[in-house]
Parts: sequence; structure tokens; C-alpha cells
Amino acid sequence: MSSMDEDKQIIERVLQGEKEAFAMIVEKYQKSLFNYIGRMVGERELALDFTADRKSPRSNPSGPTRAVCLAPHQRVQL
Repeated sequence: MSSMDEDKQIIERVLQGEKEAFAMIVEKYQKSLFNYIGRMVGERELALDFTADRKSPRSNPSGPTRAVCLAPHQRVQL
């Protein structure tokens, strides 16, 4: 099975709400994404901001949830 096929399967699991699958994708591509964004914005600190794990409040009483900032306008809640 190719890496792309594996990624498609993992993304299907992510879309079904599986948090562990999302973590797998983040871990696999975080360094590449950081390097790409770093080249695009030209600032290491800004690239770190765009690719950092974040804690953000959720409206339910269970408390904070993880969010990964992929771009300034796109955030994925976990």
C-alpha cells in the first residue's frame, strides 16, 4: 500500500472523528508543514505560531480541547 493510500485511510478515520488518526497525520506532516510555512512567511517564529499545538476553550463544560492551527484562517478542533 502506498503512503498516499495510507493517508487516505487515515483521513477517512479523521473525518469520522477519530482523534488518534488526526494525531497521526499531524505527527507525519508537522515538520514538513512547518518548513513550508517558514519559507512562505520568512520568519521562524511566525511559522511556529502557525503550526503550534494550541489549547482553546470549547463551549461545553468538559473544558479545553486541543486545536491545531494550520493557517491563520483555518483551525481544526479536536
